[in-house]
Amino acid sequence: MLLFTFALDTSWNNLPRQGVYVPLVHETLGYLAAREPIKSSYTVGEPVRLHLPAGNALRVAGPTGDETILTSAIEDAVYYRAADRPGYYTVRGFQTQEVLAVNVSPAESELVFLASDRIGSALVPETRPKPAAPDAPAASSTDREEKSQRLWWWILLAVILLGLGETLLANRTYR
Repeated sequence: MLLFTFALDTSWNNLPRQGVYVPLVHETLGYLAAREPIKSSYTVGEPVRLHLPAGNALRVAGPTGDETILTSAIEDAVYYRAADRPGYYTVRGFQTQEVLAVNVSPAESELVFLASDRIGSALVPETRPKPAAPDAPAASSTDREEKSQRLWWWILLAVILLGLGETLLANRTYR
């Protein structure tokens, strides 16, 4: 039972004119009817429970386009166990059509602490090429990379100075 201390029409308030009114009434009726919530997202490998009236069939289309037909002679629920790829699965019945989302497991995106030496070893190759001759003036690869990046410091400084100059100029001139 629910008790609203206001009317659901426009005689006391403007709630029916708000965008939240229809979802409020819909969810309230669903709560009062004690319906089972419909699950619309699953993880890869999880069996998908589908409602199917006896003697009917459902057609399930996967994200790659492959289709599976599910039938049931006596039961109301059938399980689709071929959700082995992430993506959207379309379920079509006699008078129904719904879309289910199959996602990868959240454990795959778990953020764990890694030591800085493990991160560095994954980014930088362990063996560095050595110069051909010790007396040759050949620069190492890190020196060449650093030299090519020196120009960007000057460009960045010029952009900052132009931005500050534009700000000062804009503050001195009036419209």
